Amino acid sequence: MYNFIKYKMEKESPLKQHVFDFLCNIAGVRAEKCDSNSDRNQSDIYYGNNPSANCKIVILENAADVIWKHLIERKISENDTNRFVKFDIINAISLLITDEVNKNQPDVAYDNHERLICSRSFQSRENIANIPIVNFYVDYFKRLLECKLFMEGIPLWPGAKKCAIGLSHDVDVPDRYAVLKPPLFPKNKDFKWHLIMSLKRTKAIMEYMSGKDPDDYWLFENIMQEEAKYGFKSTFFFASVNQFDEWGTIFDIAYNIQDSKFAKTFKNITDRCFEIGLHASYNAYLSEDYFIFEKEKLENIAGVKVDGLRHHCWHMGKDPLGTLRMHEKTGFEYDTSLAFNDDEMGFRRNVAFPYYPWDPVNRCAINVFQLPVFCMDGNLLFVPREDDVAIQKLKDYIGVIKQTGGLGVIDWHVRASFPKNSKYLNWGETYIKLLEHLSNDDEIWVTSLGEVNSWLRKRNKLILKSDE
Repeated sequence: MYNFIKYKMEKESPLKQHVFDFLCNIAGVRAEKCDSNSDRNQSDIYYGNNPSANCKIVILENAADVIWKHLIERKISENDTNRFVKFDIINAISLLITDEVNKNQPDVAYDNHERLICSRSFQSRENIANIPIVNFYVDYFKRLLECKLFMEGIPLWPGAKKCAIGLSHDVDVPDRYAVLKPPLFPKNKDFKWHLIMSLKRTKAIMEYMSGKDPDDYWLFENIMQEEAKYGFKSTFFFASVNQFDEWGTIFDIAYNIQDSKFAKTFKNITDRCFEIGLHASYNAYLSEDYFIFEKEKLENIAGVKVDGLRHHCWHMGKDPLGTLRMHEKTGFEYDTSLAFNDDEMGFRRNVAFPYYPWDPVNRCAINVFQLPVFCMDGNLLFVPREDDVAIQKLKDYIGVIKQTGGLGVIDWHVRASFPKNSKYLNWGETYIKLLEHLSNDDEIWVTSLGEVNSWLRKRNKLILKSDE
């Protein structure tokens, strides 16, 4: 049997209530907010600056609090807290997971795909891009519940695992020569599109004439065999709209999932209990109808239910909130697109936990899990590095995620996830070493994003029943 906590807020705030719910959910306990007419003595936790004498935990409110350096540096613990938490972790979490700290950034802070450039972010200015600060606050809160209220919540991860790493692969260029297959002159494309496409086709023809293996990027079987060797699963994100389609752009992929070659791969992925997700097109964010079309097309061709997505190039437009809102309306259960641009690894909103994004317009949570990415292969390897340097950086990040009991998602492209082609040989070798490292730690749950999503939703139901 698990208990639930009652908390009281001095100033009513739907956003701060959302943060309380997030904290309690990760801690595995049910939360109940006392209404404004309730006696504050009935609450276990009080948030504000005018607490009662009997409340066991008081979190003092301070709108200026964002980074609690002493906690992050492990210079303070729950045992140092009598009953007053003098740093406002509620406010700090709300500012970070809503990305309020990066509000009003100038246009130069974003790249040509409208992604925040890490080096120009709040996180970079404060030198905290590599720290999941929210996780430290959650871990502290969880320990307070155990120490002060003697509450043990439902574990965040199954089987006594201490953290989770989600493996995923964007399917961008599985076929070297896909760009040569569609018609030469599709309708509704401008001169610039045709010019760039001519260059891409010329490059593909030169590769073909030089004898480049057409299948050395088609690594689905190699990847699944390597991951299954350790009992791992992963998610493959396929695009169902390409650069030749009506709203396709020059940035979109070239392949067509209706090609016969994909049918066998889809079946192989599902038979092995790996996951198929949607790699939303570059312009998908422009319309709910685009999301619906792309989702249904992939489901019909692959013969699976598609629960999750990642945007191609992580392109969510200038208003990512509006895009996140459309995810819920079009039936997705999770997204994993919020990340920095290609220049650096990091925790985009300083969080390595699953969370529901906050919608300030409707003043409620968006019921689509955000599963945060901390590493894309290119973050490490666009700038050439020795294998040992790259893998050590991955180990360091994974160590922090494990230390705080969190979730980290890794995005490794299919063509670079196995050392079979010369162009991405180092990338593939690094990924194999990553799998070996993860396999040596039985306290880490390594699986697909769909498995993570399913477990979290099952766990949420258990929490709701925890006081029965």
